[in-house]
Amino acid sequence: MDIRNLRSILAVMETGSLTAAAMRLGISQPALTKSIQRLEAQLGAPLFTREPKGMRATIYGESLREFARSTCVGMEETIKEIEALKKGSSGYVTIGGPPLIAQHLFPEIIVRTTRAYPNLRIRIIEQIDDLFSSLLDGKFDLLAATMTSEARQTGLNSMWMLDDHLVVVARPQHPVTKIKSPRAKDLTEFNWVFSGTGNLHRKRLERFFESENVPLPRAVAETSAPELIRSIVVQTDCIALMAKMGAQADLDAGILEHVEIDSPFMLRSIAMLWRSTHPLSPAANRVMDVVRMVCRERGYAPVPTLDSGR
Repeated sequence: MDIRNLRSILAVMETGSLTAAAMRLGISQPALTKSIQRLEAQLGAPLFTREPKGMRATIYGESLREFARSTCVGMEETIKEIEALKKGSSGYVTIGGPPLIAQHLFPEIIVRTTRAYPNLRIRIIEQIDDLFSSLLDGKFDLLAATMTSEARQTGLNSMWMLDDHLVVVARPQHPVTKIKSPRAKDLTEFNWVFSGTGNLHRKRLERFFESENVPLPRAVAETSAPELIRSIVVQTDCIALMAKMGAQADLDAGILEHVEIDSPFMLRSIAMLWRSTHPLSPAANRVMDVVRMVCRERGYAPVPTLDSGR
């Protein structure tokens, strides 16, 4: 059924007049009459009878009233929804990222996005391993992660957000905190807690020691749980390598102290990434607008435009 014909019979039913219905619809009366006649021919039954006071729906017309109303209302709502999707003011966006980055960046991004676009929904997935392959497989629309050679080799689009540093953390007054810009050989005498094998922090630490031809110290403990690493460092003389972003609250509170290592291996660039083979949806672009705003207001360096890399 042509929805225009359904709108026609509804207008006649509600006004009781061909003239009034035609004015409401903004069409001529002959055009309205033809619309009704087409629907009657399709159904094989009369929908109206003429009376001195106007048009009255027949039993067949009345049986069609609720269907016509719900169909017209549903179509109007669908059109509004499609327009909202086209503008990016509604829809769903899935963002992935490792827990630390998610906890540091996502809350404000979500609050800002839902405040500006109340009908836009964001789904967060915290994940540590296989981030780039998951993005390529379509598990995420956007991924906030540390830029690596793997990310660049896959040809993913990226927008740099901020730089974070890996630092050596220890309890307050630990001897390591007295060393300014330590070299690898300066860090071999201390007890270490390492992240698990394959962890990016662990890889960076290994590359730092290799670059200075110093054997990696033996770890007292290894764990993939950042909170456990923190607890061991706080309660013992062990030291560990942590992202400054994740340790900042403890550093500000004086629970931990840190030492900066002067090495490019300790610098990690965090970016928002997406598939180069799939353009961002309007909703995802709205989220990216919010990401830029948050980075700018937090005082990070100027954020490059879309499709740029770093």
